[in-house]
Amino acid sequence: MGITQVIKVSLQSILSNKMRSFLTTLGIIIGVAAVIGLVSVVDSVTAMITDTLKTMGTNSITVMITGKNTTKQLDTNTMINFIDSHPELYDAVTPQVTGNVTVKNGTNNLNTSITGTTDTYQGVNNVKIADGRFINLFDIDGRQKVAILRQLY
Repeated sequence: MGITQVIKVSLQSILSNKMRSFLTTLGIIIGVAAVIGLVSVVDSVTAMITDTLKTMGTNSITVMITGKNTTKQLDTNTMINFIDSHPELYDAVTPQVTGNVTVKNGTNNLNTSITGTTDTYQGVNNVKIADGRFINLFDIDGRQKVAILRQLY
């Protein structure tokens, strides 16, 4: 059977079974469109996750100890001992404690979150100061009452 005869038989089969040919073509079109759509969604989600990780810092790890009725405690001495005994695991470490408070100024009240930290926080979290200076070692050693204010947008 020659190539021309194969083409003739194929065309006859397509023309004699128009509905089956239409449904087959429709199935192929829908399948290809579904695969293209799925690939686009996966690429978009991957890009979104990558962007989020870039803003967090892909080379940083945050360890959080939270939860109700937890019996596990991590005190400052335990953390410092771990840091001192494993210097190969990190470039910098910054402890932080977060909480919610009410800030008062005259008759104005504002519920906001606060973060207690050390002088290493600025370098680890790439914080830029618009005006003034960041907390330094003298503030920590002298237990000074200092604060860094951040404007919320």
